[in-house]
Amino acid sequence: MTGGNEFRPDWLAYPPPGPCPQAAILGKWSLGVWGFDQDNTAVTVTDLTTQDAQQPGLEFPGGMYGSYSYLAFQPTGIVAGHDYEVTVTDVRTASGEQPATISYTVQVVDCSQY
Repeated sequence: MTGGNEFRPDWLAYPPPGPCPQAAILGKWSLGVWGFDQDNTAVTVTDLTTQDAQQPGLEFPGGMYGSYSYLAFQPTGIVAGHDYEVTVTDVRTASGEQPATISYTVQVVDCSQY
């Protein structure tokens, strides 16, 4: 917590949900939550333009980063102008609830013309 800010989202993603410049998507994608069921957690990335789905391999970097545990994954064939739905199963939210599913959409935007 810095500067008195007590906002603590249940999860953080890179790239984040919503529009994201293709040039800002560097390397692996990640999701930070309070915890994972590492034996059962799965990630599916679906290209909403083509309906192609992939399940990239997962990595669980050791340790905590801030208040979160992270998983990293590397989808392939990411194309500007397409939207990608990311679905992650068997995660734990801040409230310690039973395993949950997190789903969000990344809109990959080509900003090279600007």
